[in-house]
Amino acid sequence: MQGDYFVISRANTPAHPLLEWDQDPWEFRRGTPVAATQPVRLRLGDPVPASPSMVDHHSLPDPVFSGRVKEVLERLAISGSQLVPADVRMPNGAVLRYWLLHTHQEIACMDRGLSRFSIDPDGEVLGIEKLVLDSNVLRAVPERARLVFALKEDLGVRLFHRSVVEAVLGVQPPPEGVRFFPVADWDDSADFRP
Repeated sequence: MQGDYFVISRANTPAHPLLEWDQDPWEFRRGTPVAATQPVRLRLGDPVPASPSMVDHHSLPDPVFSGRVKEVLERLAISGSQLVPADVRMPNGAVLRYWLLHTHQEIACMDRGLSRFSIDPDGEVLGIEKLVLDSNVLRAVPERARLVFALKEDLGVRLFHRSVVEAVLGVQPPPEGVRFFPVADWDDSADFRP
């Protein structure tokens, strides 16, 4: 089970901008499906690169994908996630259409005995040095319902099943700006690795 999952990360390239909300994101923080009647509004996050390179994946930290990756994900009909249109406002005033992967499927499956992590006084996870998934918890969830999910212990962590990773990486030409770390090789500093 551990080998079947990957954590999505952005490419560590300064020219690929981070994104941030250009509206109130409260609806997307509730862990429930959203009824987006209009595209969400996003903008480039600080620090904005001098010459931003818009690629197939950007981090909000929620994954934001280009149309060609969205088409692949749409065909997979991933349970517990929605592809929401997102308009990214560029510094020059242009607006680019992307797709926010809103993942409302949350699974508490971190094996607390085998993982290494830090917690705050309330028991909330602050950082993960080594993530080990609890296979028994995952087996209890039908595979279709765990193709993509948020780690309940740290909602900033999105886990992708191997089949989804293969589909995304199979886009031709290969998608830019996205990396997938096997769970065994991931920690919360992965975004900063070359």
